[in-house]
Amino acid sequence: MAFNSFKYLIFFPIVLLCYYVMPHRMRNPWLLIASYFFYACYSIKYIGILLIATVITYLAALVISPCDHETEKSRKSNGGGRSEQTLNNKTVLIISLVFMIGMLFVFKYTGFTIRNINKLLHIIGFKELAAVSIVMPVGISFFTFQTVGYLVDVYNGKYAAERNFINYALFVSFFPQLLSGPIGRGGDLLPQYKKIRKFDLDNIINGGLSFLWGLFLKLVISDRAALLVNTVYDDFHSYTGMAIILATVLYGLQLYTDFQGYSLMAAGSGE
Repeated sequence: MAFNSFKYLIFFPIVLLCYYVMPHRMRNPWLLIASYFFYACYSIKYIGILLIATVITYLAALVISPCDHETEKSRKSNGGGRSEQTLNNKTVLIISLVFMIGMLFVFKYTGFTIRNINKLLHIIGFKELAAVSIVMPVGISFFTFQTVGYLVDVYNGKYAAERNFINYALFVSFFPQLLSGPIGRGGDLLPQYKKIRKFDLDNIINGGLSFLWGLFLKLVISDRAALLVNTVYDDFHSYTGMAIILATVLYGLQLYTDFQGYSLMAAGSGE
């Protein structure tokens, strides 16, 4: 369900309307349901991966989070206990980071790694490994690095772990940024999920204008530039140097407006 699709233009107003109609305590669960539905439209079979990543990092953060003041005072009076707890926290952090980055590696780089190993085995005359094809879950890089950043921030004491699972799960899967970023920080996003938001027409208008401008950049400029760029690059032997130069310039414009357009549509949706 891309931002510039007809489905999204139906999906988002429904989410927005229900959000403001619901009581405050139901809003975050509603956004979480909407975010998982949004992800399921791309890859329903990988919802389990997103949920596992959320649960693992949620529990890990609770273990390594700075403790309350009373417990901390007792630890300061017992240096050995404090050192032992610090070591345990570091162990949990390392295990959870290895799990998250390892999961990303398995889905994203297994095929690439095996292909390169097979090239080496072919050169030295050994039997090659069986080819492996793994479909990468959509957005795995973004929610992996977002959870990794969260764990590191919690371990470093920048903020305490989020104890409300719904709020944390929404932080990991919030649909405007789930598939293509940007990678958010817990200290910036988690407090926003706890605020009571009242309907603000000016805010809706500003968000809508941001979304429409991003949609314009994507559809009118980026996608149109891509037509010429793809035509030239797909058969560059048939074109003169000037056409290739123009295509190269437009390629830069295409990339910029595509990314800027997405960012504005994401920001407008989240506003």
